[in-house]
Amino acid sequence: MKKSYLGIVPIVMLLLLVGTVSAGQSFVPGLIDPPIVVGGPSLVFSFTSGTVPPPPIPVIGGPFTYSSNVPTHVFVWDYQCVGDQYRVLDGTTILGDTSGVISEYPQCLGVYDQDTAFGDSRFSNGCFNVGPGEHSIDAYLIQSYTPGYSAGMGAIKVEEGYCEGTPAPEFPTMLLPITLIIGFLGSVLYIRSTRKQ
Repeated sequence: MKKSYLGIVPIVMLLLLVGTVSAGQSFVPGLIDPPIVVGGPSLVFSFTSGTVPPPPIPVIGGPFTYSSNVPTHVFVWDYQCVGDQYRVLDGTTILGDTSGVISEYPQCLGVYDQDTAFGDSRFSNGCFNVGPGEHSIDAYLIQSYTPGYSAGMGAIKVEEGYCEGTPAPEFPTMLLPITLIIGFLGSVLYIRSTRKQ
């Protein structure tokens, strides 16, 4: 009888963990690789360190994974207190850094909702273009709000398309496709003339 109860305990714990993740958008580091829904809600990450080691400090909550057949852009931003800055990676490829900001320490703006802080230029933020494919987005703290002790929050969101202000890729001029067509026709004519001889 005891053995049957012991087998249920891991299943109940797993169900509680999955229920917590789906209900609150918070994640247990190391146990779950949280997927991002392209066009879905923002997800949060955090960092904490008793003493700030030299940057970069890995954040808790990632990496955040997703797959897309079209180009996407990744938003990453700070919230709560102004001053944290992040380096954003896709796997081992550095996408870039969020905007540099001056820490407001010891004051704190106190924006505790990530969606309210989104788009607020006082917070460090960044938008990064990513091509189609499988992605594993992670962030590292590279500048801290507080000297000495460090703890804070950031958020991430993924949308289809390119960052605002990024032109869609295209031929720089019509000269390039025209040159390619002329080159192709020239090659065809050259091959045909050598075959006749």
